[in-house]
Amino acid sequence: MKKLIPLLIVLAFISGGLYYQNELIDIFLGSSNNKSSDSSKNAAPPSLPAINFGAPAQEPLETNETSEEDALVEDLNQDSATEDKDLNQESNGNEIDLDVLDDLQENTAPNALESTEPVDPPSMPAFNFGPPVDSAPEDITSAELSVNSDVGVKIKTPDLTPQEFKNSFLKFSYPINITAQSVSLSSLDLNSIEDKLLNLSFFNNPERLSVKEFVKDSSNVTDFFKNLTPEKLEIANVDEAYVVIDVALATKFYIVKSDNIIVLIEMAIDRNYEFIEQIIIPSIESQIL
Repeated sequence: MKKLIPLLIVLAFISGGLYYQNELIDIFLGSSNNKSSDSSKNAAPPSLPAINFGAPAQEPLETNETSEEDALVEDLNQDSATEDKDLNQESNGNEIDLDVLDDLQENTAPNALESTEPVDPPSMPAFNFGPPVDSAPEDITSAELSVNSDVGVKIKTPDLTPQEFKNSFLKFSYPINITAQSVSLSSLDLNSIEDKLLNLSFFNNPERLSVKEFVKDSSNVTDFFKNLTPEKLEIANVDEAYVVIDVALATKFYIVKSDNIIVLIEMAIDRNYEFIEQIIIPSIESQIL
């Protein structure tokens, strides 16, 4: 009995296989079809057909209708072109040549590029910002200085009647823009508004000696003829008049003789007052009897 059980089991499998034969065949065939379908999915797709991307070929116009439409379009274009031409002639008066404009633009383009290039500025002149260089001072000698030199300060006399100075010894005129100060029995100062201009001294000369003789014998006036060279001046209404420059004292002197009086005028060496020879000296008069 035990020996029959395995045989019965084998027979049961065989009979079941025969009974389900078709189903088993379908199962096995279905799995193979799925595999074939998966392989077909993994396969490369078929190549695409060649496509022409060029301009489509123009087909010749075969109908009369299209030719008539083109003729109408050309007529319309010609009419619009003539109208535009007439408008341009009325507005500008002249027809513009586009080719000429193109040539001008081509010719002017390099110049425009050249103008944009940086240009070096012109060189600036050299400036000296240091202290000014003083020229070497020159020695002044009495021979180099002259009475008529333009060196010195000049005070222009105003066009007014000069005022007059007068005391018991002397009388003379001087400009109205100058004042007489520090007046004493033998001298006075003539000042401007700013500073002192000159000093005027006067001495009695009862013997009516010449200027050279008077300064030689006088103890109050330096003998300018001894070491210096006075220059004689020719002035109307004056007996004698000299001018001398003393470099050592940095002073200019006028010596004037009028009748029985001697006048000595002292001023700085760098001053040159025109009114001395034009107003004061010509108007000197002695008031000593």
